[in-house]
Amino acid sequence: KRLRLIETYREITTNKTGGQSVWTSLSDVSDAKPDDSQSIIMLMARMDSTSMFHDIVPGADSNSAAVAAIFAILDAIADWRTGSAVFDDDTNSYAKPVPFKSQVIVGLWTGETYGYLGSRTFVEDVLGFKCETTAKYDSGEEYCSVPYKESLAFKEISLDRIQAIIELDQIALLDSANPTLYIHRESKSSNDELLQRIQAVAANSGLRLALAEPEEAKAQIPPSSLNTFLRARPNLPGVVLADYQSQYKNNYYNSQWDDGTNVAASANSVCAVANFTARLLWSLGMSNELPPPRLRVNCSMVQTFMDCLVKNNTCQFNRDMIGVEGGVDTPSHYAAVYRRRLSSVSLTSKLAHDVFSYYTALQHSLPRSQRHNCTKDDQCPKKQGYECKLGMCVNGTVAHYHAAVSPGLEYVVDQLGLGLSYWQIKNASEPNFTESRWQNTGVRLYQASKYVTDLLVVLVGLVVTATCVPFFMRANRLVAARLAARGEALLNMRPIP
Repeated sequence: KRLRLIETYREITTNKTGGQSVWTSLSDVSDAKPDDSQSIIMLMARMDSTSMFHDIVPGADSNSAAVAAIFAILDAIADWRTGSAVFDDDTNSYAKPVPFKSQVIVGLWTGETYGYLGSRTFVEDVLGFKCETTAKYDSGEEYCSVPYKESLAFKEISLDRIQAIIELDQIALLDSANPTLYIHRESKSSNDELLQRIQAVAANSGLRLALAEPEEAKAQIPPSSLNTFLRARPNLPGVVLADYQSQYKNNYYNSQWDDGTNVAASANSVCAVANFTARLLWSLGMSNELPPPRLRVNCSMVQTFMDCLVKNNTCQFNRDMIGVEGGVDTPSHYAAVYRRRLSSVSLTSKLAHDVFSYYTALQHSLPRSQRHNCTKDDQCPKKQGYECKLGMCVNGTVAHYHAAVSPGLEYVVDQLGLGLSYWQIKNASEPNFTESRWQNTGVRLYQASKYVTDLLVVLVGLVVTATCVPFFMRANRLVAARLAARGEALLNMRPIP
């Protein structure tokens, strides 16, 4: 029975549902070892959605609004993340960056619509991943070759050091008359201090916040990535911010109709949530200091990110950031399938990785005179993971891919080089999501006939039927008569003496 299960997951018959999650740290992860006392603040969201057709998954409110908000938050906080003032070209003055007092981590998980593959894999790896053989990319970043893991930076993270988790869920459909952002929290978690900080930051935000469930004993969080972290550490302080209280406002959740028309007037809502969250993230990262007044999200950038994530993959921002080309291409945020080759990541994961690299790179805070200006990758330092993004050389190793594939599966590497590597079930109790691999997919097209032709076919059929019915009835009577006569003759036959 087990051999049959293993065979089912071989790559010749199925693909593993998932992809590549992306995460980054607003300070160097290695600055805080797992046994250090520096706390961790996490901001996260899911970046995949689903629908009946995998090629039509816009996920406008389901996931894209939260992703756009996180991009805008990084854009707003990029020059403030270390506590320094923005460099002023006129005065040519610059304050040396001061790091966050807490380690701030931002994550976008994929595969969340299929058993929370991204967050589950990340949490399980943080808790106990063991690498047998390490290797290094040309950039110098370390990865694990056996078992394969794209990056080992997560090993410097400890769940025990997490002080707060902020997850953005559906945030695009706030009430226009009374915009309210609802705070979902778990009754068993230690959220008192976090809720106090949220209230303090919200006081001057212009956004109304309310507890989804005022009675603490009844408080529960909706289906979310935060559940994955709470299963590992039930007392972790964490909240889910959403536009709904107890019932989804999005009538087209996880369907092909959750598109641009569903969030046509949502840019202001997303900008308001992003602005509040950026200031909250700053406050938590700086040990509850009040954020500076100048820390504001650029609403025009929110609109740009929303357009690129919901309407057009080949928007100008994406062309400049990840080099896409071609005409208008409607995005689809299906989680896709997991590939071990980073060159095969989905467009959404690639965009998230490069946006993270750009906005969290140290170079973004340097005076312009000290930056590496560029027009292509060849003009950036080699063998250091540098890439040219929006005219500036940034270190691509500050953002990390992380496999989003069921933890119940493991990849068995062929040590002999015979091409016999394969996937097998490691834990049959885990939900394992795969999709069939179709070798020959085709379609047949039939041209619809004209109305006159259809009518003529029906009339001819009626004539043929009307002609044939009397014939068959007469033939039936003749056959019956002949059989009756033959039977009577047989009965009248006398035996030969």
